[in-house]
Amino acid sequence: MYILNTSFHVTERYADRFIDWARNTYIPSALSSGLLTEPLFTRILMQVEPGTVSFAIHFHCPSLADAEKWHDNEAGPLKESLHKELQGEMVFFSTFMEKVEIL
Repeated sequence: MYILNTSFHVTERYADRFIDWARNTYIPSALSSGLLTEPLFTRILMQVEPGTVSFAIHFHCPSLADAEKWHDNEAGPLKESLHKELQGEMVFFSTFMEKVEIL
């Protein structure tokens, strides 16, 4: 099992707009692709910069190739569009992870 995690850092001014976008655009796009499942949308409790709010969204995916496919073809344009709309007051980065089974 693989996880696609994307962290977002947004100025407080745009936090509500970001939450709306995540709920109504980003997460539905990922789920409708049929490639990603089990979204988890979280607020990061540490403040990276004064005046910012941070979030992380992650999805489960059975294959790394499918996670990369959605990330490169769908998520990229969605994030870039919001970045432009928010006048650059958002940064983000994605991490691909593999779930490690424990006893």
